[in-house]
Amino acid sequence: AADTVTGLSGPLLFDASGDRLGTLKVLNYRLLTEASHSGRSLSSVLLPSSLLEFSIVGSYSTATSTLQLPDVGALVFSGGSKEVPQHSSPPPPPPPPSPSPEPPLSTGVLV
Repeated sequence: AADTVTGLSGPLLFDASGDRLGTLKVLNYRLLTEASHSGRSLSSVLLPSSLLEFSIVGSYSTATSTLQLPDVGALVFSGGSKEVPQHSSPPPPPPPPSPSPEPPLSTGVLV
């Protein structure tokens, strides 16, 4: 059973294990870099400037485990790609080589 506690911003709902239930915003961010000119009248220096852009692209409900992305095209992945990256585990390492058989005992006679 879920418990409700009144907080400063309103009621807070917790599940049986004490995890807070609610809705979380899903943020997407991009690092935008551009070069801008800076300097005096005769000299000009090209300086890079960076801007971190955040945008809300959806929401996740912890109560229902539901992810809602109204505009999936708004998601941008590493390198500016719109394709969802596919990750897989690397293949397992090859088995170690089997030990070489021991050489046969010498049948020769020592003199």
